[in-house]
Amino acid sequence: MSGTPEKRPWQWPFEKPDWISALAAGLVSLAAYAWSVQPNVGLLDSGEFLTAAVHMGVPHPTGYPLWTIGSWIFQLLPLGNNAWEVNLFSGVCSALAMGLVALLLCSSMRWAGVADRLAQILAWGWSMALTFSVSVWSQAVIAEVYALHVLAVMLYLVAIYRWLRDPTWTNGLAWCAFFFALGMSNHHLMISLSVLPGIVTGK
Repeated sequence: MSGTPEKRPWQWPFEKPDWISALAAGLVSLAAYAWSVQPNVGLLDSGEFLTAAVHMGVPHPTGYPLWTIGSWIFQLLPLGNNAWEVNLFSGVCSALAMGLVALLLCSSMRWAGVADRLAQILAWGWSMALTFSVSVWSQAVIAEVYALHVLAVMLYLVAIYRWLRDPTWTNGLAWCAFFFALGMSNHHLMISLSVLPGIVTGK
């Protein structure tokens, strides 16, 4: 019917080169974090967060409900001691986030005209630089909320990018709001990114 917006497949605008780069980045990140994850209770907030995760409790304000629920579910898996499992939860979240970094970078560079193979290499390289940076790695191997926060931010950015590529996407605002709300239920710093949908859509 004339004037009807084209229906995009769910994975659009991401194609095979993007998914390959994302998978490679995610697997390398996961291997590195799983190998170096803290084996037991550590310093700072570690004991508090581990106790909250194992007993479905409430850590210090703001309570971090999304992290508490996610880590509690993850520590039910028969992988090892509870502390190691909760620490590994951070590694899994960070690895997924690094995969999304590579996915977003590869797709956006190909959109800008970069050749597929070069875009894959650059996206993987930049995601690896982020993977092994002190700020990311240090939070990906301990019981902390920031790895999950990075994952929530990346899901939010992927939704915004999808909406930017297809402004007629009727569910764009809803998905952006959903991932923003998930991020807010984990860490209040998410509010600093609340203006992004308005910026990219020009509204």
